[in-house]
Amino acid sequence: MSRRLVKLAAWIVGGTAILLGLLWLALWGLAASDWGRAKVLELLNREVEAATQAQLTLGDLAGNPLTNLVLREVSLRRGGRELARAAEIELRYNPLALLSGRVHLGRLRLVRPWVGLPLDLPPDPGGGSLPGLALTIARLEVVDGGLEAGGSLGRLRRAEGVQLEGEFSLDARGPRAEAQLAWASLSLEGLEAPLAVSGRVAADARRLTVESLLIQAGRDRLEASGQYDWGQTSRLNLKARGQITDWRTLAGWSPAGAPPPEPVALRLEASGPLDACQVKASLQAAGGSLDLAGRLNLDQPGGELKARFADLDLSRLGLGTPPVNLGGSLELSGQGWPGDDKAQARLHLALDQAVWADWRAQGLDLRLAQEGGQYRVEALELVSERGRLQATGQLSAPQARDGQQTPWRVQGQIAFQDLDLPPELLARLPEPLRQARLNGVLRGQGDLSASGDLALELELGRSPLGPDLELTSLRASGGRQAGKWGLSALELTAPGLSLQAQGRADAAGADLAWELASEDLARLRPAVALAWDTVPPALAGALQARGSLRGPWSGPALEARAQAQELDLGRGILHRADLELSAPDLVSHRQGRANLLLEGLEAGDLPWHQVRAELSADGRQASLRLNGRGPFLDLALNATSPIPLQLPLRFNLAGLSLTPAGGQAWRQQGQSALVVGAHNLDLDRLLLAQGSQRLELTGQVSPGGRVRASLDLKDFAPAPWLPERGLPETTRLELNADLTGTLLEPVMRLEGRLHGLAWRRVGEGLVSFNGRLGGGELSLAGRVTWAEQPVLDLNATLGLAASLNPPNLELTAEGLNARLTGKDLPLHLLAPTMRGVRILGGRLDLDLKAQGDPGDPHLEGALALSGGNLVITPTGQRITDINLAFSARGREIVLTRGEADSGGHLSLHGRMLLPWKDAGRVELKAQGKDLLVGLGALGQVVTDLDLDLDGTPAAPKARALLHPSQAVIHPRVATPAALGDVVLLRPGQTPPPLDTEIHKAPRIFFPEPFHNLALEARVDLGPGIRVVVDEGWVSLLGVVRVTKAPGGPLVFWDRYRTDNGVIMVESRRFVVTGGDFIFEGRDRPDPALNVDVQYRGGGTQIFITLQGTAFEPQLQLSSEPPMSQADILSVIIFGRPTAGLNAGETRQLSAQALALVGQGSRREIEKILGPALSPDVFTVHSEISTGSALEAGKYLSTDLYLRYRQNLSGEGGQNVGLEYRITDWLSLESQVGTTRDSGVDAILNWDFN
Repeated sequence: MSRRLVKLAAWIVGGTAILLGLLWLALWGLAASDWGRAKVLELLNREVEAATQAQLTLGDLAGNPLTNLVLREVSLRRGGRELARAAEIELRYNPLALLSGRVHLGRLRLVRPWVGLPLDLPPDPGGGSLPGLALTIARLEVVDGGLEAGGSLGRLRRAEGVQLEGEFSLDARGPRAEAQLAWASLSLEGLEAPLAVSGRVAADARRLTVESLLIQAGRDRLEASGQYDWGQTSRLNLKARGQITDWRTLAGWSPAGAPPPEPVALRLEASGPLDACQVKASLQAAGGSLDLAGRLNLDQPGGELKARFADLDLSRLGLGTPPVNLGGSLELSGQGWPGDDKAQARLHLALDQAVWADWRAQGLDLRLAQEGGQYRVEALELVSERGRLQATGQLSAPQARDGQQTPWRVQGQIAFQDLDLPPELLARLPEPLRQARLNGVLRGQGDLSASGDLALELELGRSPLGPDLELTSLRASGGRQAGKWGLSALELTAPGLSLQAQGRADAAGADLAWELASEDLARLRPAVALAWDTVPPALAGALQARGSLRGPWSGPALEARAQAQELDLGRGILHRADLELSAPDLVSHRQGRANLLLEGLEAGDLPWHQVRAELSADGRQASLRLNGRGPFLDLALNATSPIPLQLPLRFNLAGLSLTPAGGQAWRQQGQSALVVGAHNLDLDRLLLAQGSQRLELTGQVSPGGRVRASLDLKDFAPAPWLPERGLPETTRLELNADLTGTLLEPVMRLEGRLHGLAWRRVGEGLVSFNGRLGGGELSLAGRVTWAEQPVLDLNATLGLAASLNPPNLELTAEGLNARLTGKDLPLHLLAPTMRGVRILGGRLDLDLKAQGDPGDPHLEGALALSGGNLVITPTGQRITDINLAFSARGREIVLTRGEADSGGHLSLHGRMLLPWKDAGRVELKAQGKDLLVGLGALGQVVTDLDLDLDGTPAAPKARALLHPSQAVIHPRVATPAALGDVVLLRPGQTPPPLDTEIHKAPRIFFPEPFHNLALEARVDLGPGIRVVVDEGWVSLLGVVRVTKAPGGPLVFWDRYRTDNGVIMVESRRFVVTGGDFIFEGRDRPDPALNVDVQYRGGGTQIFITLQGTAFEPQLQLSSEPPMSQADILSVIIFGRPTAGLNAGETRQLSAQALALVGQGSRREIEKILGPALSPDVFTVHSEISTGSALEAGKYLSTDLYLRYRQNLSGEGGQNVGLEYRITDWLSLESQVGTTRDSGVDAILNWDFN
């Protein structure tokens, strides 16, 4: 820089001396004439061109050559380009000063001077050294000066309007100058508006001094004062301050991209040598301050800086866009310019406070190192209320290799704990997922250019996603390859779910193989709940699926197989589902097939054994075949639709058939079409027929929302469809229903009649009805006619608004107004509503009204039942002479009369408050005398009854006292465990299956509506009763309590005692001498036994003690006189000890003893093999021809029996047999082995009773 200044000064001094010398000598005598001025101009042009290789143009020359000179319209050009110009140059000088070797200008005034850089000056005559002459400009003036930088002065483009006054001198000591810049406009590259500059500057050969330098642009200003010494040791002493309203005004750019909201105050101080300059700087605004201090090396870039800040809002300083509040420290050190191969730098940022919008960090620690083109994140740790981040890695800057520039490269990882999702993503997620907190790590390595390869790997550990929703693990890998982003592997596990995918998926297509499995779908219910606005359906079962997705997205190929087991769908259960899907081209050719098989579907009142759906597409047509088979109904349907599947869709329906169990099939007549459009639906005439029965359905929804549909039923027999409802086979339904109006305001009408209601001995009935829904009201009217007489009438209206889009029913303020009247209504008509009851007779009279709010209507009226006669079919209990009378007022129903007969007389009375406004209330008292209570196949009991029931209808409480006086029991008492499974088969008898439940008494639950009944009952036998059994009797006395909790089974307490009794078994008389039947809180009617029984055989008294339970009794045998167990058993069976038995009786006794051993072994075998493999039958045969044999058998199905038999006689031998029962009376038996009876037999069983 100094050489350029010397060179320029040499040209100024030399040129000025030449100019003045020539002028003075020439003008001394010639200036007054035109010829003289022309010669002078010619001489000037020749000298200037020789010195600068440029042409000088001078418009005019005036003044006194001895003291002053004025040059006008001066221009200097070279090669057609103008280098400089001035409108006027005025010089005032002293020519005599030349005699002392000095050029002295008293005044140099330049008017509108302009210089265009670069000047490209030739070498100066003195070789770059200053000339011998000295130059002094006592007064220098520049008026409206200008400069065009031409790229020679960095970012400076031009200077305009320069107004300057000063002085200048140049001698052997060097240049010296002082100038007062009144105003100048500087245009810099990157700035939208020019800068206004003013101030005072002084310079000499060693120092530059600036005083009150002011740079302005609009409201922004910067003031500076200072000194720069470039002597032997360069030093800087600078102070600056300013006000910034927009960083772009002075710097050309803004860190935030927008101006700060308020002016920012700037201060800067620098002092000391350039290689160790001490620096202090600060930025201040209403949002806080940023203070820097440190040491900088300005000769060779480097140094150390430290900053400390608190409550700093970068947005207030214009250094950040969103509001952010920071507190902490910053340390920066290094050397060299960024990008240099040897540059080094280290940065340490430690924040103890960072608030950004609604994001708050409790701490941040960043350590960054730079070496040449390598940038290392040594440590980054961020702790906030939204999670914790830790990162390490390296960033490589571009480098020139083989003539090409390498891209930026990155390698690193980010670990995070309890990290929530970004707000932009949270706003799009369901509410539960907005609570997700992620734990894991993200790794990356590769090229940051748009077309480079970048590998990414995401690994998540156990992460809560929401209430009761958790991610166990996730591993995903992929990234960018050849400029395309894609996924190559995915592995996800969550409670109840696992998903794996391998291959690649990107924007162009996919090549993926995947597997999905869930061992327990119930654990996925929180995830399923995200798809439901209300409570999600219950879900349980297991699911496995696998498949592949390959090809471009314009036509991918999909293959899938799925299997689900024991699915609980909330409203139904599916035991098994199998899906097979193959679609070679989902989009372009629209080809594929799907097979769905459902087994064991139990949903509502219409279960299905199997449903099979087959869907196929061949590019022209899609076809569906649906078949269903169930206990009540079989279904078949064929449907086709042309391809492409686009709106409007047209489905051709054919082959629809519905077959009720045990009935004839309803078959579709002809074909029907279903058209589905974006805003319309049209069902062509669908006709089903079975014999004389007809069902016809049509419907249409037009684009404007108009709807028209009709349903006609003719000669419809409902009995096959309602097998448990008790309707006669002769019942027929005629129905016509139509739908009109719009989807928003539909109108529905129906009219029909039910005829052929005929029971034996009661005549025939007819039910006719009609109704209308529309205009905010539902109206219903119906009549039941019996024996051509009206017996029941209904007329009702209800305020009800209906909509089909969306489907909705809403009550209106019109409320309910209904009346139900009946006279001599046969009780048989209620049979369809009363399961387990067979009605034999009875008549109803009623007159009931209901008005007001449907949720709390006001009732008024009465109901009477007379001559009721019915049988409870499960127990065979018959109740006759039922007479009931009820009255209703408000929500109270009073039983004013209640009586019935069941062996004895039963009377009832009570009241109930219906549970409309609250839980309601029920009160009932019942008293009975000598009531005959049927116990089904178990027997019957005669008892007195006293019952009190109260509480709410949903949770009633009952207290009862029963006094049984008689009992007849047909016990299914199990034989003792020691003899219980011993079956002595006579010749020709088939071994029975082992009843594995015979040793387990059932728990007793009450059906609805008494499931929630709480019961406290006492069964008091008083002084005792005699319980008659099949062949004998037992006396019982005592009290047993029976309790029941809401929803629970009956629980039995206390005990009964027996004093005596006689039981006959196989004509043998067993005497009960005493004992107890102990319940002790058992939830099954299976008391513990402690009963003594005696048997006398000849002169032997045998004592039998029964213990265990009634369903699993155990016995102990003893005798007087004492005998062995074999002799006691022989006395019971044959009436004499073993010594008196013949050979056949001995074999039979041995068989019984072996059976005892075998049965004990059966239980041990079951422990080893489990119930699935252990024998169902373990017994002994005794036949005269072959002797005794031990048999073990297993029922492979209800009709197939496999057995193994070992002969116990002297002949020995064994065989294996297989028996298949074809019907109840015909079976086939095959056996093979070492015995004499191998072969195949047809066995005929016939019961002559």
